[in-house]
Amino acid sequence: MIRANCSCLACGIGTTSTLHSALRIAIATNLLSDAPCAAGLANSLPRPRDIARRHGQKPAADWAEKQWSKVGRQTLVDLRCVQGQLRHAMEPGRVGTPQGAILVASIGSAVAYGLLVRAAPSRRRMASKTASTALLSLYAALRGEDWLLVPALALGSVGDAFLAWPGEENFLRGLASFLVAHLFYIALFARLGGGLEQIWAESWRQGLATSMLALAPIMSFILMPRVSARLRLPIMAYSATILAMVFCVLTVDNRQVVAGAVLFALSDTILSTDEFVLPKESCHHGWMQYSVWMLYYSGQFLIAAGL
Repeated sequence: MIRANCSCLACGIGTTSTLHSALRIAIATNLLSDAPCAAGLANSLPRPRDIARRHGQKPAADWAEKQWSKVGRQTLVDLRCVQGQLRHAMEPGRVGTPQGAILVASIGSAVAYGLLVRAAPSRRRMASKTASTALLSLYAALRGEDWLLVPALALGSVGDAFLAWPGEENFLRGLASFLVAHLFYIALFARLGGGLEQIWAESWRQGLATSMLALAPIMSFILMPRVSARLRLPIMAYSATILAMVFCVLTVDNRQVVAGAVLFALSDTILSTDEFVLPKESCHHGWMQYSVWMLYYSGQFLIAAGL
C-alpha cells in the first residue's frame, strides 16, 4: 500500500519543492518587489507530509518526508550556490540588462519544466526543458564567454529535446548530443586548467577523482546486463567521456565550475539508475526524476555563470 501511494504523491511533492526553490531564488535576487508577501506565499505552500496526510496516508506521509528531506539537504546547498551566482550575474541593473532578462527566462523555463517532470511527453514539456539550457547558451554568448562554452550548452539543449521523448532512438540521439557537448567541455576545461598535477595539489580534488574512478566501473558493471546490446557501446563511450570531463574540470581553479560539472555527472548517475536499474513499479522514480532535473540544471547554471 505504501509503495502504491508513493508514485501518486511524487508529482505534488515535487511541485511544491520546485515552487519553494523558485520563490527563494526570486526573493534573494529582488525579482519580487514584495518580498514579505512572497515569503508568506512560500511558507503557505504545503510540505510533502501535509500532501500525503490530506490523502489519509500516514505511512506514505512519513516516507515522503524522509525521501524529500534527503534530496532537500543537498538541493538546498546547490540552490544557495545558484542564488549567489544569480545575484552576481544580475549586477548591475538587475533584470534591466539583456543578459539578466535571459537568465531570468532560463530559470523560469527550468521551473516550468520542474512542474512537468512527471507529466506525459508533450511539445510544451519539451519546449520548457529545451529553452532552459538554450537560454543559458544565449546568455553565455551575449556575455562574450569562451566560444567553447556556447556550443557545449547549446548541444545540451539539443540533447534535452531528444530525451524529452520516449524511445531508444531518441535516447541514442540525446546521448550523442551530450557526448559531443562533453567534448567541448573537455576542450574548455583542459585549456583553462592547470594540468593534471592540479588534482593532486588539494585533498578534495583527490577525493573527487578517486570517487569517480571507483564509481565509473561499478556503474558500468551494474548497467551493462540491464541495457540492450545496441546501447552498450554508446553508454560505455559516454561514461568514459564524462569521466574525462570531470578529471579535466578538477584541474580548473574555479570551485563553482567544478561544482557544476560534478552536479552534472551526478545527475547522469541518478538518471541511469532511474532509467535502467530500478524496476518500473519502484516508488523511487518520482524523487529521483526531480533530483535529476535539479542537479542537471544547477550544474549547467553554475558552469555558465561561473566562467
